[in-house]
Amino acid sequence: MADSVEKKVFKDVVAVLGNITSVKTACFGTYEPDNVVRPSAAVVPLDDEPIETPTIKTFESIKFVVRTVVDKADEEAGYELLDVLADIDTAILTDPRRGGFAENTIKRSRRWLYLDKDWPQAGADTEYEAHIKTLTADPRQQV
Repeated sequence: MADSVEKKVFKDVVAVLGNITSVKTACFGTYEPDNVVRPSAAVVPLDDEPIETPTIKTFESIKFVVRTVVDKADEEAGYELLDVLADIDTAILTDPRRGGFAENTIKRSRRWLYLDKDWPQAGADTEYEAHIKTLTADPRQQV
């Protein structure tokens, strides 16, 4: 069975994250994987929203978060996080078409996960949005 266009987009994002030298672990589908080497970047899908659904084609907005986490090893963790986030933004937005599977990818927002007693790492959730077009009857068929 062929992959859906949505799955192809997510595979592309994880592959892009895996090629960033400052990211030691890239994965899909979980906010904070246990026992991974950090800095880590995890891709987590959010709600999809149809933009327009005519009878034959579906235009869809795929929203996802990249949770980036670095260890709170010292006072420089916040600065390390900023460097890794810059690398991730650059890598994801360099090919906004996701290898040809999306019409566009944009950065939406960033939420900081602070260094404190309740969160032992420095981290941030960055929301991105990719726009895709598929056949309404078959999400594996890109149009």
